[in-house]
Amino acid sequence: MSPAPRAVIVSIGEELLEGRITDTNAPTFAAELLRLGFLVRGMHTVGDAPGELRALLERLRGGSDLVLTTGGRGPPADHRVPAAGPAPVGGPPAAGAGAPRPLGRPRPPPARHRPPPGLPPPAPGPPSPPPR
Repeated sequence: MSPAPRAVIVSIGEELLEGRITDTNAPTFAAELLRLGFLVRGMHTVGDAPGELRALLERLRGGSDLVLTTGGRGPPADHRVPAAGPAPVGGPPAAGAGAPRPLGRPRPPPARHRPPPGLPPPAPGPPSPPPR
């Protein structure tokens, strides 16, 4: 019997590091990866500054079979991670019979994150801080 594939989850966002929001994505993805037979070896959080994600991916290189990233796509002023450019680590994505599959359709947010029925949409939040 071959060992379970190893996975690491990386959450991206200054709002996570500053405690403005709680990361509900990482635990949800961890549960789904475990259900799919992965051994989740860690969950990490990095900010939006260009280079932070790349540096973490370099440190994680070779230690897992899958690195799942989530976040980093806030309002347009916050789109700094994609501006840093793609950061392939360890070669091109797999293809074919053994390739990773999408985890399925996104689930709706938990009830505690949804507004009660009949309320107007939330007001926009404060503007994002300027890039560093």
